Amino acid sequence: MPTVRMIFAIINKYNLNALQMDVKTAFLNGTISEDIYMEIPQGVDAPRERKLNKVCKLKKALYGLKISPKRWNDTFSQKVRNLGLYAHDSEPCLFVWKDRTKFAILLLYVDDMILASNDNKKMKEIQETLQTYFEMSNLGEPRIFLGMEIERNRMEGIINIRQPRYTDKILKRFDMDNSKPQSTPMAPKGSDKNKYPDRPPANVPYREAIGSLLYLASTTRPDITYTVNMLSRQQSNPTEEDWRRVKRVFRYLQGTRNKGLRYTANSDVLELYTDASFSDNADSKSTGGYLIMLFNDPIAWRSKKQNFVAMSSYEAEFLAMSTGCMELIGVHKLLEFMLNKNFYPMNVFCDNSAAVDCVKRESTMTLRHNVERHANYIIESLERGRVKVHWIPSEEQPADIFTKALNLDKHNRFSNIILKD
Repeated sequence: MPTVRMIFAIINKYNLNALQMDVKTAFLNGTISEDIYMEIPQGVDAPRERKLNKVCKLKKALYGLKISPKRWNDTFSQKVRNLGLYAHDSEPCLFVWKDRTKFAILLLYVDDMILASNDNKKMKEIQETLQTYFEMSNLGEPRIFLGMEIERNRMEGIINIRQPRYTDKILKRFDMDNSKPQSTPMAPKGSDKNKYPDRPPANVPYREAIGSLLYLASTTRPDITYTVNMLSRQQSNPTEEDWRRVKRVFRYLQGTRNKGLRYTANSDVLELYTDASFSDNADSKSTGGYLIMLFNDPIAWRSKKQNFVAMSSYEAEFLAMSTGCMELIGVHKLLEFMLNKNFYPMNVFCDNSAAVDCVKRESTMTLRHNVERHANYIIESLERGRVKVHWIPSEEQPADIFTKALNLDKHNRFSNIILKD
């Protein structure tokens, strides 16, 4: 998903022509090199004895085979390679063609693809050639992609990415479409006095609800990421209190169904915001989060319980910075591959001054065990000029929304930085 959002941010920034296409029965295009056999299927006109004693040897891939997705990707990659497009090593479904200032980007997601370019001639060549190789539908300018609704205003340089239909669908599925809206997805710690018994709820679709919310949180709604991440840890043994919190997320979505990402491309930088909530879990592990902004537009975010027990708040913040920096470097490699552009040094913002000083001074840290591996990575990135680390006030740290449940004022402040109605 970060790569998908990155593509839309680039399309908006450089005012590229964009086209969405769909391959019909994509997996049937793959060629099987392995020896795979199947029983003669029903409907084939053959004697009963032949069906009992003979099998079919597959020459082409079929839906249901484990190898089919790989063979489809191999076939597609070979065809686009003939057009001068090459995939990135770490992103085998992202293909790029470059010729000086001209470039074309092709993103494949199973059988859906986005094609964008600043060269109309090359774009038309790719489109027409692919249509000779595969049976495809030309869907025109992207409108709906992977459940995301795309609204583009080329005159104003704005792309809105929302999921109101998907939100309405899951609200109706879990009988929450007539519920009373909530102002925040989760009550701040200690503010919720109505405690429910710690007993399992009766016959509730807890896992299904979490799965639906996880997809929404990972695509266009970063404002519910922390809450859904916390609730997803209880899938094996949820309580009535957990189910009540899930329903609160649905009520929050009821009142904010039109919120989504708005890309305006009003800067030229790639930045990272990181934060951590110290020892806020039962096992004393902290929750870390990060937000990556490209052209001042959000393209990647995460909320995750850290793998190590931090001994102090600055250590938790240091770990969050390191984790975010790894993702930032990965994003930069893809951007460099697509745009031939270097964003170094990239700004990293953290609201813990001790953690910032720790990176800048390479001081004798009290970090122990595997934390040293993270320390070496971020310090090396700083030494090589890849990043610059800055302190930022907590009141201006949007990544705070990925580490804890916030009160209404803070939640609105940070969600409004990331999302728009």
